[in-house]
Amino acid sequence: MSQNQTPSAVSSNSASETSAPQISAAYVMGATQWILLFILSAIWGSSFFFYKLLVVELPIFTIVLARVAIAAAALHLFLVWKRD
Repeated sequence: MSQNQTPSAVSSNSASETSAPQISAAYVMGATQWILLFILSAIWGSSFFFYKLLVVELPIFTIVLARVAIAAAALHLFLVWKRD
């Protein structure tokens, strides 16, 4: 620490070194990014709509069991594919 620096100045400098990098304010999303964002939001949001319909027709336990079974099958296929 130099003579003209206070301890608070040193701690603020070290804190800024560990903080996340700042994103430029000049970044503008292009058409492709907007389309991908719209598709993602449509997929994500539609799941809530379909679960609302499913809850009326099926018991909660059946829905959870199906979700876990689909996830387990997808994970199993991924692990078999990555096994080499």
